[in-house]
Amino acid sequence: MKTGHIKCKLCIFLLVFFTARAHTQVLTVPEVIQEQNQWCWAAVSKCILNYYGYNVSQCQIAEYTRQNAQWYYFGPVNCCTVPTQGCNYWNFNYGVVGSIKDIYNIKICVY
Repeated sequence: MKTGHIKCKLCIFLLVFFTARAHTQVLTVPEVIQEQNQWCWAAVSKCILNYYGYNVSQCQIAEYTRQNAQWYYFGPVNCCTVPTQGCNYWNFNYGVVGSIKDIYNIKICVY
């Protein structure tokens, strides 16, 4: 019985000791403002990709989606040429070609 209490106290001590050593960290991620009124997905994608060292513009991200998405027609014009035409549209988070997850997976820095 006494060893059970000692083990319990030891476990509590170790739990408190290791969680007390944990700390929070604020990442140096600069704010990115969306360039078009439907491009919150492109702005957030740019922010994350930039943080990991991939320097891409929001229009490049939207252009990748325009060229690859099969669920919506984003128009015939390059998103970096005229972003206000069909490119100014929302996007899926995952599950379709051209989605935000798809953009992260291929790291569109190849443009």
